[in-house]
Amino acid sequence: QSGYLSVVVPPDILNQPDTNSATQEEGITPEGGTVQLVCSATGVPLPSVQWRREGGKDIVLRNEGRDKQVVKHVDGEHLVLHSVQRTDMGAYLCIGKMNC
Repeated sequence: QSGYLSVVVPPDILNQPDTNSATQEEGITPEGGTVQLVCSATGVPLPSVQWRREGGKDIVLRNEGRDKQVVKHVDGEHLVLHSVQRTDMGAYLCIGKMNC
């Protein structure tokens, strides 16, 4: 007889190396500017990363031509917000999800 053991390690959010200025890491930008938020996670199996806004608010994705898309979440380690407006202010949550 043989068996198979799978060990699952819960997601762990990693601190990013200090490659950006403090204002970029904190997501500070002037109105109309662009900001990039970066988050990585480790675990076994490798978790996926998803961005959400605190309180279930919508995330507004604009391209530089002001066209916009309203979503509840964004998949991936990078969240890029173009042409930011005051309504975009608030907490953005990086969530590591297991892909079991």
